[in-house]
Amino acid sequence: ITNLCFALEKQRAKDHSSIESLLEDCLYKNPYLKEALGECQRVSEPQSTYPVHTSRRRSSGEGFVLLGDAAYAPEPVTGEGVYFALKSANLASEVIDGQPTAAVIAMRDADTARSIQDVLMGPTFRIYTNDDVVGWELGGALKNVMAIAAGMSDGLGFGDNSRATLITRALAELTRLGVTLGGQPTTFAGLAGMGDLIATCSSTRSRNHRVGVGLAEGKNLDEIVAEMKMVAEGIKTTKSVLGLAARAGVEMPIAEHVGQVLHEGVHPRDAVLSLMTREARSEH
Repeated sequence: ITNLCFALEKQRAKDHSSIESLLEDCLYKNPYLKEALGECQRVSEPQSTYPVHTSRRRSSGEGFVLLGDAAYAPEPVTGEGVYFALKSANLASEVIDGQPTAAVIAMRDADTARSIQDVLMGPTFRIYTNDDVVGWELGGALKNVMAIAAGMSDGLGFGDNSRATLITRALAELTRLGVTLGGQPTTFAGLAGMGDLIATCSSTRSRNHRVGVGLAEGKNLDEIVAEMKMVAEGIKTTKSVLGLAARAGVEMPIAEHVGQVLHEGVHPRDAVLSLMTREARSEH
């Protein structure tokens, strides 16, 4: 929902349409979504609410808050807090166009998750459930760091082999850290892990990918940020992820090199050479 709002506002600025007319067009292309939003409004009474958390994590340069640690309860909650989490391997503009895609609801209460699944499911928006809230949270944060690396690769002119290698090894890194911190391996092989990673690392519309491309083109970070109208979460998340990895004793070479480029002035081409000339080892 959050990403849809960003995409609608971006399109409004582009063609000078009203946000209301764009939303109407979105709902016309996705009639089931209009019904789902109406159903959400009907059931969301103050005495029994289910706040939604989308893929925007609470992160700073110094720390990372896992919502799965404390913000999920087994019963309906009122007031502040997050009850279920919704994310997907999606670019919002394609969701608006009604292109078929899928998303994941992360929630520990399986019965309520299925009820929400029934409300949001539609012919172009398939919903799956998952009780691994921690894995969901970590997968969504870590892929932003890896998308910056993918952007660097593309910006340097590397091709499909390089991108495939990067995404595969990035998946190994985020799975390694995620499982160490309590996530389930299958979550990282699904939409919240591999799916989100592929979409974000492969699309030129990804904000984090654009940061990597800009760095490879020789732009400094302040210049890139100034040109962007939306937040690229991976910039700040990188420090937080590296802090988590250090405390957990998990090796994350791609993330480490992204951090060096972002915050230590290392050139992306030098970071690639450093990664490729690391000591030989077994894949697993």
